[in-house]
Amino acid sequence: MAYSKEQIDQVKQAVDIVDVIDSYVPLKKRGAYFWALSPFKQEKTPSFSVHPQKQFFKCYASGESGDVFDFIVLYENLEFPEAVKRLAERAGIRLQETGAGIDKDEREKIENLLQIHDTVQRYWSDILLHDPRAQMARDYMKHREMPLEWAEIYGLGYAPDGWQDMLEWCKKRGYAEPDLVESGLVVRNERGKVYDRFRGRLLFPIQNDGGRTIAFSGRILDPDAKTAKYVNSPETSIFTKSRVLFAFHQAKRPILDEDCAVICEGQIDVLRCHSVGIKNVTAPLGTSFTPDHARAIRRLTSNVILCLDSDSAGQNATDRTARLFLQPQQGPSLSRQADLSVRVATLPSGHDPDSIIRSSGADAFLDLINSPSELIDFFIELQKSKHPDSSIMAARRSIIEEVSKLIQQLPTLTLREQNISRAAYRLNVSPDLFHAEMNRLKAGRQRMHDDAKVNIEEGSIEDRTPTFSPNPIIHEMLQLLLTRQQLIPDLQRILFPEWIMDKPGGDLLVKMMELYSHDAWDGIDSFIATVSRSHQIYLKNLNLNSLDHLDIDDETCLQQLRGACYRLELEYLSGQLKLNSESRKHLEINSEKENQLLEEQVLLAKKQEELLKKHQEFINSQKTF
Repeated sequence: MAYSKEQIDQVKQAVDIVDVIDSYVPLKKRGAYFWALSPFKQEKTPSFSVHPQKQFFKCYASGESGDVFDFIVLYENLEFPEAVKRLAERAGIRLQETGAGIDKDEREKIENLLQIHDTVQRYWSDILLHDPRAQMARDYMKHREMPLEWAEIYGLGYAPDGWQDMLEWCKKRGYAEPDLVESGLVVRNERGKVYDRFRGRLLFPIQNDGGRTIAFSGRILDPDAKTAKYVNSPETSIFTKSRVLFAFHQAKRPILDEDCAVICEGQIDVLRCHSVGIKNVTAPLGTSFTPDHARAIRRLTSNVILCLDSDSAGQNATDRTARLFLQPQQGPSLSRQADLSVRVATLPSGHDPDSIIRSSGADAFLDLINSPSELIDFFIELQKSKHPDSSIMAARRSIIEEVSKLIQQLPTLTLREQNISRAAYRLNVSPDLFHAEMNRLKAGRQRMHDDAKVNIEEGSIEDRTPTFSPNPIIHEMLQLLLTRQQLIPDLQRILFPEWIMDKPGGDLLVKMMELYSHDAWDGIDSFIATVSRSHQIYLKNLNLNSLDHLDIDDETCLQQLRGACYRLELEYLSGQLKLNSESRKHLEINSEKENQLLEEQVLLAKKQEELLKKHQEFINSQKTF
């Protein structure tokens, strides 16, 4: 059995040595390494170490060392191909066996494609530096303050605006037309005509981990041209776009040294950063960030700073990219996930890293990436921008639901609790609300999982609909209002929506008041039709007739509603006091902010005391019913 180098590299990229070895030998983190008792020799003191960033192990007791394949070969007593197969199965990768002759041919084909790309890269760089046809490209670079030396340092080039310039040049040097088509540098249309893919463009070479050119990204220079701004090479046997990051081979060592990766949007942004000494910077290739991209970076560092554009598209891309890092990675164990830090460097409107460095210098950009926002803060602001009417109950509930989903993705309980406190403070709600929302989301996922196993004939819809239980105070209010609907406007005058934000059933009260305010109230049946299935079942099961025989007038019912509002406000104030206390524990606050929180706590406590007194007076003046 034999596998190609590309397949072996794919398997190695898909597994994490810490996770693999931890499944055989329990590892404990100490400093930058993981340690265990030697799996190859008896010992009492751990001397077997694993370096997560270098993906390398060393056993000081036995002298053995190597990568993840070496460990499996030694521990399982396997031949190398069998170790590859074992790890491929673990990663869910299907391998294709190749015979020796085929494997050799495959290697020769790949080397030929690499030689074509290296040769063409040098050709286009020479044109950019010396050829009169590249004057437009040199003018563009001058306008963008891109030194011409970038052609020598980073391999930039220029593809002349001719249909077969590169094709004919390569043929004269012995490269066959079918190989050029397979490389993606030449296109064959449906009529059989072949022509250069890149024409009249500034070229950025895309390189693999070894620094070999495997593809190109070409930028159009004519702003009036009716064509794509950027054109990338197609995927080939040496280039898979979803697994390659721009200038990553140059950024890997700086990312390791800085223990931090900065992710930008464009090639020019990356090169500008590298040129001023900020070299732990990389970017995707004009497409969305992928799990493979995240995995490649997580192998080097747990600290990620997202520095994408500040426009709406850039902010949404930041959101998507951050979520990829938060997803459980294929390979890393929980202990490696625990130190994950994803933060956001917010760029001024209309700027990117390139423009900031050119206009204000490298230090200005360093200040941005050295003082990034916490991810939860960025995400809350993003959700607020999507729900500008955040004072409205429905909008705030949507924000809380989305923030709760993000917090649930955090890898450890400590991180989740810290972010709950932070989010609660930012949104001025109780931390209990986030716990309740996350429990609801968790229960919903479990129900979906369970329902997938249940045949629809096994029960009615009601049988499988989750049970809904409102807050007891809200249950009392709903029962009163649905028998005295004319009191809904009175409730609107005395009930503040924030009192019921974190209460199950609060949305039913809000929905009822909204319908009434918009003259859309058309009775209980129409109201029930507007709510969720679980709410419908609850409302239909309310025993509204139980109040009909009681001789209770509207004024008495209104007094009962006032009493319920007293209790809701008291619970709200208690939650605010708890939130204030938690904020002082968990948030990074200065002395001025701490004094402000202490003053707020005193006022809240005073207000709570006054309300308790009023509530007691109210109780003493009322008859129970």
